[in-house]
Amino acid sequence: CPAENTAGRIFTTADFKTFLMKKLYLLNLICCLLTVVAEELPAQTLTRGPYLQMGNQTGITIRWRTNVACNSRVTWGTSFGTYPNIVDDATSTTEHIVRVNGLSPDTKYYYTIGTTTTTLQATSTNYVLTFPAAGSTRKMRFLALGDCGNASTNQTDTKNAALSYIGSNDIDALLTIGDNAYNSGLDSEFQLGTVAHLLLVRLGFAGELGQKLLFRRVHQAQRQPHEVRLVV
Repeated sequence: CPAENTAGRIFTTADFKTFLMKKLYLLNLICCLLTVVAEELPAQTLTRGPYLQMGNQTGITIRWRTNVACNSRVTWGTSFGTYPNIVDDATSTTEHIVRVNGLSPDTKYYYTIGTTTTTLQATSTNYVLTFPAAGSTRKMRFLALGDCGNASTNQTDTKNAALSYIGSNDIDALLTIGDNAYNSGLDSEFQLGTVAHLLLVRLGFAGELGQKLLFRRVHQAQRQPHEVRLVV
């Protein structure tokens, strides 16, 4: 039966059906467009890291790599699963570098990495132990490795032996003393020979560039107290 709208015009049953068909067509068109956009946008995938650099008593730099460019987010807290603190970087990149400051000395912080909409990693091994305050008498543990970037069985055995030795204790930092990637210091060799074999997710990474990364030039490194700047 016909119906009257608020403007006084009479709508017939045919008018109402036409109105519904147009709305349904528009809705289907919107759904199709959203599906196409979703299919064209690749999901972010973690391809390297996370790993820790430039740690000190009150801060740490967290790095990771993704397959597509996106923004960056790090959340952290002192309890696993609870991350009340957030730092964002709106820069769209595949090489993510986030500096976390305002930490307390000699404290364990759990962290997550990802984007402002997606968490890429949040495990119980994602944590950092900040360095003790000046004047502290706490013993510190360092793992020093050399000629380690060849993805060999010896490399894996050395890592497992170190983990077995420290047990439930933490290592404060990892020191690499050269030849971190065989044979030419390529990014792919560093990925296969070093990143994939070390617990960089929870070890501050302090390294010397080494012969292989400098294509067999003289060893060079810039050192500061509690800091070594190394981009990998």
